[in-house]
Amino acid sequence: MENLSFDKKFLEEYITVHKVNAKQNNSRIAFVFSCPGRIEMESNQLLHGITGENLDLLLIKLHKAYPEVFSKKREDYFLTNASNRVHYRKLTGDSQPLMKEIKSPENIQRLYVELDSRDIIICCGKVACKALEEINTNAKIICICHLGTRGLNSIYKELNKNDKLGCLAEYIISKVRD
Repeated sequence: MENLSFDKKFLEEYITVHKVNAKQNNSRIAFVFSCPGRIEMESNQLLHGITGENLDLLLIKLHKAYPEVFSKKREDYFLTNASNRVHYRKLTGDSQPLMKEIKSPENIQRLYVELDSRDIIICCGKVACKALEEINTNAKIICICHLGTRGLNSIYKELNKNDKLGCLAEYIISKVRD
């Protein structure tokens, strides 16, 4: 990604629009989700609603199993989306960004700037995983299902939500230890 020319105006707008606290900027671990939805737009908060609740539960499980690496506090991680555009059916007619949106040069540049200094990047969902295919990084990239209801329901159908999150935590830890 060295040949990527950074657009100063884009970076200034990005820094202005996306207020990320210093602790998050220095975090070694990032979580990448697909895009903000209706609840995030209405609350003006990243990862609000069911997905955010499931992230918090997953972090507790990760911390309990591997406290040397994982904190149970959300603010100790860098959180972002594969796309910053809001998507939900009543507003945009879809709930996920198109590949051309997440693979646009501006978006790839944004993700590169956000994720370049991370050691571990956990991609939650297919969209996040696809976006990271475009980023040249030395970080360990771990792809899991999206933490929303639909994503969790797509795995381990016979398990309850708590057990599904436990299985995801075990999977993430096994990949971190590889």
